[in-house]
This record gives sequence, C-alpha cells and structure tokens, in this order.
Amino acid sequence: MKKFTVGIIAGILILSLTTACLPTVAVNGGDKDSNSGFATIEPDDIKDSGNDNDANTTDNTDNGNDGSTVNANGNDASDSPYADYPEYSVWQYPLKNETFTDPEGKTRDKVMVSYDSISINSYEDNGFVYKELSDSIKEYNKELEETLQTTFDGLLKDWNEYYSDVEEGSYIPTLYEIVHMGVVRADKQVFSIAINDETYYGGAHGGNYPYGVTFDSQTGKQIALSDVIIKNDGLNKIIVDELYENYDKEIFFAEDRDELEKEVQEYLNDGLGWTINYEGVSFYFGDYALAAYASGHQVVYINYDKYPEYLNADYFENADKEYVVRVSADVYYPYTVNGKESYLWFDWEKKYIEESGYYSDTYQYLNIGNNEFYQQLDMDGSFIDPGLYIIRKNGKDFLYLQNYFYDGVEFLQTFEIQNGKFVSIGEYDGGISFNTNELVETIFDTNIPFTGNFEFAWKNARVTDNGTLEPKSNIFRYHIYKEDLDSEESWKTGCYEVLEDIEGYAADEEGDLLDDKLTLKKGSKVLPFSTDGSTFITVLCSDGKKYAFNAKFDDSGRIFINNKNTYDLFDYISEW
Repeated sequence: MKKFTVGIIAGILILSLTTACLPTVAVNGGDKDSNSGFATIEPDDIKDSGNDNDANTTDNTDNGNDGSTVNANGNDASDSPYADYPEYSVWQYPLKNETFTDPEGKTRDKVMVSYDSISINSYEDNGFVYKELSDSIKEYNKELEETLQTTFDGLLKDWNEYYSDVEEGSYIPTLYEIVHMGVVRADKQVFSIAINDETYYGGAHGGNYPYGVTFDSQTGKQIALSDVIIKNDGLNKIIVDELYENYDKEIFFAEDRDELEKEVQEYLNDGLGWTINYEGVSFYFGDYALAAYASGHQVVYINYDKYPEYLNADYFENADKEYVVRVSADVYYPYTVNGKESYLWFDWEKKYIEESGYYSDTYQYLNIGNNEFYQQLDMDGSFIDPGLYIIRKNGKDFLYLQNYFYDGVEFLQTFEIQNGKFVSIGEYDGGISFNTNELVETIFDTNIPFTGNFEFAWKNARVTDNGTLEPKSNIFRYHIYKEDLDSEESWKTGCYEVLEDIEGYAADEEGDLLDDKLTLKKGSKVLPFSTDGSTFITVLCSDGKKYAFNAKFDDSGRIFINNKNTYDLFDYISEW
C-alpha cells in the first residue's frame, strides 16, 4: 500500500478585532485503499501530446524515495534512503468550531478556526535529519494553535453578542480564521513558507492577507529580512518601480509616486510580508494595503539577477535552477507571466451540472494573478482535493495535477505554462508524489492491482526536459516494505494466502521468468512482487522463493493466471 504524504508549512501572528489571530488551511494526503479492479497501464498507454526530445538528458539521482521500499535483492531501493532536502508534510487541522441550528433546522458553524499541522520528517530511523528545523516548526505550530484558541474565544463572544438573537430569515454568518500555507522554497539552506490569512469577522466580505515566514534549514532559526536585504536605501523606490511596471497605476490609493513610496516605506518599517524563492525575495501586499479590495493583491519581486546590490548573494548564487514546488490552494505563489510579475493562485470547485442539479466529480478553476490570466480548466474527477506541483525544468514551467479517486485510482494531468495559459502536454493513468522540493526521480504508481484490492504497482520515473513523465523501466514493482519481510506477524495478516496449487515458473532476483517450472502450493503466503502489466506477474513467497506466472490483463483491470482470476487464486489476509 502506498505511503503518501503531501507537504507545506505554517503561521504568523496577526491582530484581529480585540483578539490576536493567526491564519489557516491545508493540503490532503493519505493512503489510498481500493476494492476495485483497474485498467492495465503501460508506457505506450500514456496519452502524450508532447514530443520527448530528452534522450540525452542525464538522469537525476534518486534520493527522494520512501526509505522503506526494497528492491529485488531485498536491499534499500535507493543508496541513500533519505532525501538530502527537508521532507515535509502538512495535514489540515480544524482546530475548533462551535455549531448552532439555524431557523431552517440546519446545523451550521457559529465560529471556526483552522490551520495546517506542519511537520518535518525527522525521526530516529532517518538519523533525525533536519532536527533543528523540525523542532522550530513544532514550536511555531504550538504558538499558532495558542493564538487561534484566543482568536476563537474572541470571535465566539462577538457571534453571541451580535447574531444569537437575529430575526428569523435574517442572514446568520459563520465567523472564521483560516491559515493557508504553501512552501515556496525548501532546500538545504532555506525553508520559506508563503501564508494567506483568510478571515471573516462580519461585514460586507472577508479578507485575505498574504505574508510569509522563513527558516534556516540547518539551524532552524527564523531568517530575518535584514539577513537577506543588504541595502535598504532606495528599496521602497525599487518596489514602487516594480508596482508601476507590473500593475495599472490607477488602482493605487496613492495619488502620486511620492505618496506611494511613503506608504511602501511604512509597510517596510512595520514589517511587510515576504518570502524567499529561488530567484529572489517576494513582497506581498494584501487586501486594502495599497489598493481597493476589487484590485486584489500585489506581489513584488526583488530578483537577485536584477538587483544584486540589494540581496545577500549567499541565498541565491547557488540556488537550484530546477525544482518542484508542491502547491496549496489559496496561497499566492510568485510568478512571472509574459514578462509581468504576478502570482499563481489556485482554487478548485466541483462543477455544477444544471441538468441533474448535482455537482460532478470534476474540479475546475485555475487562476494566475488577480484573474488577469484566469482559466477554467476541467480536472478529471476526484473525491479528494487534487495534488498540484509546479515544476521548473530546462527553463520551462510545468504544472502536474494529481487526482485521487474515491476507489483509489489515480490520474495525472500535465501542463506547460505558456503565456499565462495551462497547455496540456500529457495524461497518465497513475500517480506520483515528490517528497521534497528537489526535482529528483519520483515514484510512478500505476493502477495495476494484484487481486481485487488496494495493491498498486510502481516504477521509478523522471520529468523530462519537455515536462513529460518518463518511466525508467518496463517492469513495475509492487510496494514491499522491510517491516513486511522482517515481521513474522505481517506474514500472518499482511499478505495473501494461496487458495489452490498454481502452476508457474521460477523467477530470478529481478523477478524475470526462468525456464524451470515450479508449483506454488495451496496455503502458501505470498506478496506481489513485479509485473510488466501485460504478460507476466511475479510473487515473493514466505519461503524466500520467487514464483512467476504467465498472465493476461483485461481492460477492466482483472488479471488472469492459467485462465483464473487472481481474485479467486489469492486471498488477502487481514485482521479487519
């Protein structure tokens, strides 16, 4: 079963009403179990509209795989089982809510506060890598939670005072504070988080207030803006230069340039929100900071190549030129479109089908900037929020959109970002995940089952210079973990029992069929080992031998050995 995590990070303190508040939200991840059959997948089945001219590209070093996966020899699948870069996870954490029954008899929230629970994957098993960073994030989460608890108490008091006795038929709102977070850079040096504080305290509409927090990956200490900006004289003028270059001058409250420079300087003095990306520093101006609510947010880059005299070279001269960034909904990612500095902003909703009156399983809506490059993009069905990755490769930008279906099936759509548009370059029946922001090989999980349950086969794959996904082998492996092999208990409850004698062949260490015939005896305990997805399948027996079988795969995902469905030949043993 695939072990899947998705990542991102948290926080910053903001005062709201009479109480201190903090921002919130998250990204989903989880194991995907299924009892359905799935379509067989081969590299040739990939529906790819892009041409791969990447034959001469050197493979990336694979140090981003799950450390517990083993290869055909029973050894670690990677020489270095733990990634060089910080591995991080984020889980949506609805901290607290209180409900009421509205006049229509519906249960609704009076007040809700929520934030992302962030963790750096630092454990005894991996030598406590990035322990200092992990400890700092834990402390940050703790402070965030304490602040939101205080926020909740203040909002609940306000709700009870203003809305508890409203007349029937009147609008009764939910007051909330939600913290959305997304990692914009995570490498050996910098761990920088973009945050969007989404709030509604009553009134005509809520607000969104973007900012950031940045840590030193090695020491775990927060990096101050003064560590990154080495020259302050004229910084406000440069920011205004960028604002005028990339936004309509008419949107700003300031009547002239001098007034706008003074406003920007005041924000710099008070603590303007910022993050470090791979190319420079980004400054965030949220709702009402410089312009009306309808004008949205403004994001300003101070890029190292353009303003080297203002930025500390230590953070940028050796920064990655190629990387992958996991994307969180409702977080503002600095991005340049058609030469204009803007931002990527992702939101998704279920598509409403008027004929049926129901919402479909298809998500839509992707945005660049303040709807300037808005694009409605159908994202094939999902019962879980899509996983999104922005990939910089070969000087180009790509979007990988990973969907997880209710029954465990995965479907990957890939796009190149061209002139503010998402242009489809490929679709894949399977799924991926990147453990870090380092663009290394990924695991490509196909929808090939072993029997009728949740076992999926995988293979190493990489992103080519074209942005397409290229599996590195025709052979798929099933997920086998060390604890499964070493634990006597797992051979009793976490494997398959053979229901009848099955005629097959011996297999070598790689799982390939040999000429020697072997019979897998009824009552044996096995784990699925490998397959090519079209002609054979191999199992690993508790006796240490590998058994291989000629197999047939049909369009519904069923696998047949000796004309019998594997579902009838193998029974999964579980405590449940």
